[in-house]
Amino acid sequence: SKQTNLSILMGKRKGKALGFPIFSIISHGDFIIVSGGGGSGAYGIANKLAVYAKNTLLDKPVFELDTKKDLIENLMSSGTKTNLLSCNTGRFCLLYTLNPQNGQIDEATRFPTDPDNQNTSVFNLEGTLLATGGEDSIITLWNLNYEN
Repeated sequence: SKQTNLSILMGKRKGKALGFPIFSIISHGDFIIVSGGGGSGAYGIANKLAVYAKNTLLDKPVFELDTKKDLIENLMSSGTKTNLLSCNTGRFCLLYTLNPQNGQIDEATRFPTDPDNQNTSVFNLEGTLLATGGEDSIITLWNLNYEN
């Protein structure tokens, strides 16, 4: 029986310390987006979203957003058709827009996840629906209205 050595398939490891604990990483178009931080600054490490160009991942970020008290634990991308990011913090689900030319991120909306934490989210392929799920054991579908 043959066993595949994953390290051979993956090649040599390359990396860079980013200087903050990493909670989620996604790929979106020409960018890699990383969320992380120290949890409301309690440890002196700011919570943030950092956007890196794929071809220069080891360089400094092309854009950083201080998310203040929002420690983003889960990131999902809607794809390059709608350029939305869904971010889960436990207390909130946040939607951000991503500028595909420069990597700038802007908050589009946020909604509380009361009474329970929403731990995860995912977009449909068209980027028109968002499904969230969490500690309440319920999957909620959100219809994203781009006209308003």
